[in-house]
Amino acid sequence: MEKITVKNLTFAYPNQTSRALDNISLTINDGEFVVVCGMSGSGKSTLLRKLKPIIAPKGETRGEILFDGMDINKMSNTEQAQKIGFVLQNPESQMVCDDVWHELTFALENFGINQTIAKSKIAEIATYFGIQNLMDSKTYTLSGGQKQLVNLASVMITDPKILILDEPTCMLDPISSKEFLNHLKEINTEFGTTVILSEHRLEEVVPIADRIIVLENGKVIANDKPFEVCKILFEGKNPMFESMPTPMKVFFETDSKGKCPITVKEGRSWLSKLGIITDFVNQELNSTNSQTILECKNIWFRYEKNSDDILKGLTFKVNKGEFYGIVGGNGAGKTTALSVIFGLEKQYRGKVKCRCKIAMLPQYPEILFTKKTVLECLKSVSENVDEIIDFCEIRHLLARHPYDLSGGEQQRLALGITLLGKPDILLLDEPTKGLEGKFKVKLANMINELCKSGVTVIAVSHDIEFCCKYAHRCGMFFDGGIVAEGTPKEVFTSSSFYTTSAHKLTKGIISNVVLDTELIKEIKEHKKNEK
Repeated sequence: MEKITVKNLTFAYPNQTSRALDNISLTINDGEFVVVCGMSGSGKSTLLRKLKPIIAPKGETRGEILFDGMDINKMSNTEQAQKIGFVLQNPESQMVCDDVWHELTFALENFGINQTIAKSKIAEIATYFGIQNLMDSKTYTLSGGQKQLVNLASVMITDPKILILDEPTCMLDPISSKEFLNHLKEINTEFGTTVILSEHRLEEVVPIADRIIVLENGKVIANDKPFEVCKILFEGKNPMFESMPTPMKVFFETDSKGKCPITVKEGRSWLSKLGIITDFVNQELNSTNSQTILECKNIWFRYEKNSDDILKGLTFKVNKGEFYGIVGGNGAGKTTALSVIFGLEKQYRGKVKCRCKIAMLPQYPEILFTKKTVLECLKSVSENVDEIIDFCEIRHLLARHPYDLSGGEQQRLALGITLLGKPDILLLDEPTKGLEGKFKVKLANMINELCKSGVTVIAVSHDIEFCCKYAHRCGMFFDGGIVAEGTPKEVFTSSSFYTTSAHKLTKGIISNVVLDTELIKEIKEHKKNEK
């Protein structure tokens, strides 16, 4: 039974000649788990928001959207709120109350649910999502993963028929992300709730998807089961192939036959049958300079005098021209560390030793958007913007309002604004958030060129694959400090849980592998020797 029907939907933002959505037709069936993906600016967020008119962007629209066979635009705001749940990218932007209890109560109060029934519903939903111990907590004290879980609970408390999520895990660490997605899978399978999810990080979502829809320039270019979509992307040499799960990428890149593995479990079974016996060793990426440019020495910090410490003796050094990646779970103190280094916050003990120009790309790039157009935002920093415009691939966005951009487009604009300051040290807080594989490579190349020119880059990131592939060194952050440090291979081969998909896939089968490119090379070499 069709739950959502989209017929010839076309949409353009105000004052734009190009179409954000271009003659899209598709159906979403009752109880399906559908993943919508595509390059930054492909139209994912626009499409999802059009599925809930109360938050749909303004502009010129043609075509129609039906909900249970009825025009979705004729649904009242109350009907939309009850039947169509929506979870946003930024966990903080959806919260409206100071504490968790009132956050869950908010929707029920708006629907006039009496207090006795409301308490029962809150108790049920809190227990189901395992957040009963957070009920009295202030929302601002929660980690990113906890905030997003509370957002999901507050949406599900009204028992919506459709749950729409716009890149809900983009600010979560890998373990929190997996936990969140497990809840989505349970909601879909146990209650039959239709789930429509847009994502850039597809490693965990593709295995639980019934269908994948790929957008490109506002058009649907693939709409099928995961294997068929991956095959279409591979054969068409589409850059979205790079975002597919590691087992699938390795399977297609090595011209393998038979059933394509999707999960790590399936991938390990397939890999074991190949009979590869080797200790893979590759050359580590090293910075060319050993001159210390920044040192944090025994840094202690708390936000309030009587609150808990966030940084607890943080100590580490970074060399000039080095790309240093900081990884770790939500709430460990990574973003706080950047704020202290940048000078936004002041430690009460310890020293930050640095005498050079520092710039910072914040986790929430919107704070850098002080003008009404993309071009004006850039020119507020420097008049010489052509090179940055081309690098960030935002020339077609210059007349757009920054808040009309997709998450990935906003990230690219914020990066451009930050780079225009020509810093000696560049601090990046979740720089790959909202970026697909193609632009991640471009970002990595830019970082490499900056490092070669003597600029030091320190990036806090949940993107383990990115840090592993491109950083000179990585530091594992936990409980207010760095607890492990070394080259990416040293850090991630010694980890069992907080590591790359390639290492999970090969552990105990092929030694010392942390990247899919390493594994692909090894399998190709093995097949060549077998002939």
